[in-house]
Amino acid sequence: MSAQSWDQYSIKAEIHRRGGTLTGIAEEAGLKNTAACRLALSGSNYAGAKAISAWLGVPFDELFPHLYRHQRARENRIRKGSAAASQNRAPRAAAARAS
Repeated sequence: MSAQSWDQYSIKAEIHRRGGTLTGIAEEAGLKNTAACRLALSGSNYAGAKAISAWLGVPFDELFPHLYRHQRARENRIRKGSAAASQNRAPRAAAARAS
């Protein structure tokens, strides 16, 4: 299914059409939290969203565009070493300058 606007209801319906369950996908993906895929539908679990995307064979950024934008922004902050990426970095940097 391409060129489709995905929401939590259409994702769940497609999984059921293909004979799967959200818990089954989480178990197949080896996720410790079997509720991960259910949480992913509300945008609360990145690993569950990745598992659903892989199971359906739909690109992650197409299936969960709001999570994709959020995750890419987070990765960019971490990659650049921004102090905003971690609250723990600023105190260490300040302590190093004081020495």
